Amino acid sequence: MYLRKTKFKDLNIYWKWFNQPEVRENSLITNKKVKFKDHSEWFKNVITRNDIYMYVLVNNKILIGQIRIEKLKYKKLLINYSIDKKHRKKGYGKKIIFMILQKFKLDLLLREYKFLAKVKLNNISSNKIFQRLNFKQRKYKNLIIYSKDIS
Repeated sequence: MYLRKTKFKDLNIYWKWFNQPEVRENSLITNKKVKFKDHSEWFKNVITRNDIYMYVLVNNKILIGQIRIEKLKYKKLLINYSIDKKHRKKGYGKKIIFMILQKFKLDLLLREYKFLAKVKLNNISSNKIFQRLNFKQRKYKNLIIYSKDIS
């Protein structure tokens, strides 16, 4: 099992994953289906940005899910991830976040950064994952904000 950088050929699978009902339900951006044209424009933009890191979790040549890390101000890195509905409840959510934590620990330029994740209160699976990975948590409106130092 490994993380590989997202490639332009992943456009369709990202669109499919984002439009899965559970992903839209837990999204902080929109809970509506995204048209392929709109998704394509977004994807072309984010995949080329140097402040966004995008990876796909691969297990035995099967694409399991995706994780996106966005650099924010004040040395913060925002985590966004999703797991394909066929592969949920198998520990992949925890695995993908653990693997990105390990990957970023090795990057000397990012050692002073802190990971952040914003999770809806009713997203029980993601909340459990961040708690099990020892992220600090605080409630903010209908969210829980998780944070963890890289080092």
